[in-house]
Amino acid sequence: MTTLNTDYDLVIIGGGLAGSALGGSMALAGFRVLIIEKEMKFRDRVRGEVLLPWGSVEAIELGIYDVLLENCASEAARELFFYAGVPTKPRDFRTSTPKGTCVLSFSHPEMQEVLLGRALQSGAEVWRGAALLELRPGAAPEVDVEFEGEVRQVKARLVVGADGRESQLATLIEFERTRDPPELFTGGLQLSGDLEIERALYFFCMRSLGGAAYSSRTSPETSGSICCTTRMLCQNAFRASGILRR
Repeated sequence: MTTLNTDYDLVIIGGGLAGSALGGSMALAGFRVLIIEKEMKFRDRVRGEVLLPWGSVEAIELGIYDVLLENCASEAARELFFYAGVPTKPRDFRTSTPKGTCVLSFSHPEMQEVLLGRALQSGAEVWRGAALLELRPGAAPEVDVEFEGEVRQVKARLVVGADGRESQLATLIEFERTRDPPELFTGGLQLSGDLEIERALYFFCMRSLGGAAYSSRTSPETSGSICCTTRMLCQNAFRASGILRR
């Protein structure tokens, strides 16, 4: 069954960070927005997330920094850098960044849920569990979307693809995509438990282990740390730096 929906000013394919932030801002500005998100529940593809100070500037300008901080994020005001286990002088982000911004860290799926909820509260319409089937570009583009057991035809002034590197929208319009050869091997892990460490952004450079790592807490309510590593295990970095006992 196919139904024709009322026109929208903006249709956004993908309800993650980019799609939700854009949709929420445009809805607050008075535009009619539809966000199409294929997942009913966001999966944990990224073991933590860190928004560095220049990204925090943009989050503040978009009006989402405080939303994240109040709902799912943890703020780190200092950077602690260790070279071969030896600490250097801590860096204070509020006094060393152009606009006095800090680092924000959060669980990626929690962040997605928070921002998609904000977009909905701001007036955007959200279809979850929806699949983009067809796109017809032009002066008034149209999309066919499978949602709630039927195919819906939607018209918009603008269609935006925010559905990631495996974008269905990019596939439908045959965007040419290239991928650079891998230069770094990066993995992630989550440390749980009552870690008595400062709520900061940690950097470790360990030549003997062949790589580097960073770590930050991802929740204001827990003491677990998320570590993204390059050819090393983050537990070893904490131990080599004397932060955790062997």
